[in-house]
Amino acid sequence: MRFACECGETLSNSQNPDIEFRIYSDKEWIDIVEDESITSPLLIPYPEHYAWLCPNCNRVHLWKTGSSRRIALFIPQVFIKK
Repeated sequence: MRFACECGETLSNSQNPDIEFRIYSDKEWIDIVEDESITSPLLIPYPEHYAWLCPNCNRVHLWKTGSSRRIALFIPQVFIKK
């Protein structure tokens, strides 16, 4: 998938897989850990959400798994040391 960040950077998880993060809620993860039928990492289901981190501006783009429509955008706050 390709996506254009607001900063102008073109993001692609096929060209740069390091930008994509899978986000498991505590409930999702507990369900996985307690499921005895999951005997291999390959059987771990996809989470409900995933995020992409723009390497240029550090914005975080959030999607629901299976959807190509972004549901949230997080803009980093910069803290300046005095």
